[in-house]
Amino acid sequence: MALARTRRLSDIPTGHDGKAYLMVDGRRYEAFLVSKMSINFETIPDEKRFLQERMTQHAARGGNITGSITYYNCTSALVKAIEDWKNGGADYPDITIQAYASVSGIGRQEILATGVILKNIGLVTLDDSGDTATTFDSDLTADDFQTIESYKE
Repeated sequence: MALARTRRLSDIPTGHDGKAYLMVDGRRYEAFLVSKMSINFETIPDEKRFLQERMTQHAARGGNITGSITYYNCTSALVKAIEDWKNGGADYPDITIQAYASVSGIGRQEILATGVILKNIGLVTLDDSGDTATTFDSDLTADDFQTIESYKE
C-alpha cells in the first residue's frame, strides 16, 4: 500500500508573474506594470421551480469575466490610446492581460484575458509623503479568456 503524499507548500503556485498589453493600430505595447491582479469567471445562473415541483432547478446560462487590478503608472502608449478614444477615436484600446503561475515539477498555467476594459485609468499621482512607487486601483471586465498553457497534473 502506497503512502499518501503530503502536499507541500512548494507545490502551490505563486501569483508573481504577469503582463498587460494593448494593441494600437496592430502594434503591441506594454500598457502598465501589474502590482496585484485578480480575474474571475462568474457563471450566470438561471433558476426555475416548475409547477407541481417542490425543488428549484438550476442551469448555467452564460458567463461574465470581472476582476480587480492594482498597477503602476500607465505607459505613454496606453494614455495616448485612451486620449485618442476620448477625442473621438473609433475604438477603446484593445487591452489584453496575460498572466501565469508556475511551480517546479508541474509547469505553469498561463491565462490570456482579452477585450479588457479598465474602470479607472491612472493618469498621474503625486505624493510628497514618501519615495515609494505609486499605484492605481481599478475594477475591470473582459470579453473572453483562453488558456495558453496548463499544469502537468
